Amino acid sequence: MDENRIKIACTDIPPVDELNKIVDDPNFIFGSELGFEPVTLFDIEGNSVVVRSILECAHYVNGGWSTEVSSNLNYFILVGITALAGIILFAFNKFFLNIKIQKSIQGKLKKRLTLGIKNKKLKKILFLIFLSFQQFYIFDYISIKSQRLKTFVDEYISLTSNVQFFNNLDFNAGPDWGGSYSIYLTSGPLSAVGSTIGWEYFQNFTYARIANYYWILIIQLLFLIFYRFYFNWNINFLLLMLSPLFLLIPWWQGILYSLGEVASIVIFINSCFVFQKSSKLAYFLIGFSIFFGKILTGLSFVGFFMFKLFSEKNIKKSLLDLIFFSIPLIIWLLLVSIYYKSGSVSEYIRSQADLILSHQSSGLEFIAESNNTTFLEKLDNSEYGKWNIYDKIRLSILPIVFFFILLKNRLLIDKTFNNLSLPLFGSALLPFLWFWGLSGTKWIRYSQHFTIIMIVSLIIFISKNIFTSKIDKIVIVLFIVLLFDDSKFLIYPILFFSLLFLLDKFNNQIYFKFIIITFITLNYFFPYTESENSYNVLTFDNCIENLLIVDCKNQYFNE
Repeated sequence: MDENRIKIACTDIPPVDELNKIVDDPNFIFGSELGFEPVTLFDIEGNSVVVRSILECAHYVNGGWSTEVSSNLNYFILVGITALAGIILFAFNKFFLNIKIQKSIQGKLKKRLTLGIKNKKLKKILFLIFLSFQQFYIFDYISIKSQRLKTFVDEYISLTSNVQFFNNLDFNAGPDWGGSYSIYLTSGPLSAVGSTIGWEYFQNFTYARIANYYWILIIQLLFLIFYRFYFNWNINFLLLMLSPLFLLIPWWQGILYSLGEVASIVIFINSCFVFQKSSKLAYFLIGFSIFFGKILTGLSFVGFFMFKLFSEKNIKKSLLDLIFFSIPLIIWLLLVSIYYKSGSVSEYIRSQADLILSHQSSGLEFIAESNNTTFLEKLDNSEYGKWNIYDKIRLSILPIVFFFILLKNRLLIDKTFNNLSLPLFGSALLPFLWFWGLSGTKWIRYSQHFTIIMIVSLIIFISKNIFTSKIDKIVIVLFIVLLFDDSKFLIYPILFFSLLFLLDKFNNQIYFKFIIITFITLNYFFPYTESENSYNVLTFDNCIENLLIVDCKNQYFNE
């Protein structure tokens, strides 16, 4: 707590315990304080709020608000300087360093080869410096987010069940959630490998959350290594995009809560690209992502499989490959047969199917009520009614834009990735249609079953120089910036720099990638410069010995 800033803005300092109550209570309602003159506070983006008590004022000041209107002028100068520097470096590289070698002049040949080697070394040094700089402030960004998140029942269930699983293979969150291998445990072991390791080493939820974000990065990194050595890809661009990539996902905080959607879909979408090397390995990994990750990922697999079957027309091969898809299922059911106490394996499967079909998100209830309420009324009654206009646009419009871009560039995508365009189209289309047409809850985390497919696919396409059209490049840059959650003001300078693609001098892959990396980096750099980490590490003493005990559960939920 910055007492000086609070005193300047609010005239006095409230008791610390009252401030802590607000942090712990997401439904806290501020009242007006008699004799307190209302104060207008501003955040970094220029949004304003009028506070009517010392306590309310101090709470907002702790969150980074102040009485001064933030100016974006310095941001625009930094953006302009960064972009201009990149353009100058690009021009210098093109016209001075990349000198054509004339074989007839051996003296100059040796000199220019030496210059080329030095240039490569310089690029490697700059690459490592930028990567280190990026890692530093993104870690801080994730750390602060991890500390500010409230407790969430799904986090407790996921972490508890996975700690038990990795210690003794007993997938168990306690009797309140059905015991061992309960059908109510919807996020599998893949979702919480990082948080489990973080918990085992540090025994607090904040570090477990941070560790789980890096678990997702490790998953993606392993696939990048596979692409590098088996596909011989240049993965420099993908490495620069690795850390901020998953921060683009709408409600990416689900990673910190150890929810299963992100880990499962990241494995799924990368497995789709593995198909061009080994369909058997790809099917095994997809099965692993579903049965050890999130069952709902099966919807993306059905879309992928249907369109893959349609494009290849080789039913026999596809059915044989499904044997590898079933291996993770067999392993999971074997564990169920050992630990499940509520019946046989067949009863487990039947109960799991009943739960999925009867769940409020499945869509059956949504269809049953179709005669009583309109579609728009159902939307307003779901989580959709609480979304801001920004989320509504990027979860409804952007997928349609992605489908259009995918089909428009279908020929080059199929040539580069062995007829992958239609299967990718199906893998995102089916969950998209289910989410908007059937899902009654419209939980934003379920949208990750198509948004992650979009984001990872686009970044891989960009790395492989799929997009050559000027309009495609402009659309994709704007597509990416609409995924920004923090520095939304960047849309103005990025719009200007993306329009430069219309000029032939800037219509190249280097400038295209530079713009994307630069602005994604800046999107998470500005919050770092403004952040004030005044929150505490989330530690519960009663949980250190065992997450399953009642005292731990009560302390976590503040019962």
